[in-house]
Amino acid sequence: MTNAGNRFESDDYRSLFDRIAAVRAHRDAFVDEVIAGDVPLENVFERAATDPVLAGMKVLPAIENAPDLMKVQTRRAFGDVGIDEAAHIDDVTPEAIAKLPAALERHAR
Repeated sequence: MTNAGNRFESDDYRSLFDRIAAVRAHRDAFVDEVIAGDVPLENVFERAATDPVLAGMKVLPAIENAPDLMKVQTRRAFGDVGIDEAAHIDDVTPEAIAKLPAALERHAR
């Protein structure tokens, strides 16, 4: 049997896997920066505006991992400003971004 009928050769899979791994590593490094407090809330959206890998990331994991924010607090604030929990960072409207800090403060313990 030959591999002539396969759509992808092993090098194609390896290349695809390497690209996916690089995207995940980039996003994980960003979340680690958020967790460490190196990226303030307003900078999450600014960085995503110039970085397509971050722009395609879901907004909830990026925000709820910030220091001093809790998961329930973040989800309630998202509901207040109209951000879907499954939304990507680049899907969030400028109006929602502007309202988010106050909503997070309202739901703080």
